[in-house]
Amino acid sequence: MKEIKLIKFKIKSGQKDVWLKWTKELVRRKKEVLKTLKKEGMLLESCFISKDEKYIYCLFESSNFKKANKIFEKSNKKIDIEHKKISKKSLKPIEELSKLFYFSLKK
Repeated sequence: MKEIKLIKFKIKSGQKDVWLKWTKELVRRKKEVLKTLKKEGMLLESCFISKDEKYIYCLFESSNFKKANKIFEKSNKKIDIEHKKISKKSLKPIEELSKLFYFSLKK
């Protein structure tokens, strides 16, 4: 069964440009990102910035988040190491939003 999460993060003081630069790097390295997501069992990962540019919202979909997180945390791939470092430096988790409903035509 698919699981979906939406998580709100606050951008730490002075880190907006660092995070935005990293998101551009992730887009540039799309093939590498998709390869790691597939290995983790992630089905979707998407990132949004609020209009006031103080918050990031990340949407995730997986068939098994526990397994995906375990693989990500143990990963020694350069992109995962960089992502962990920059995320920790730039973002503070605020809350996981409560899902009211989710519909998808994807199988």
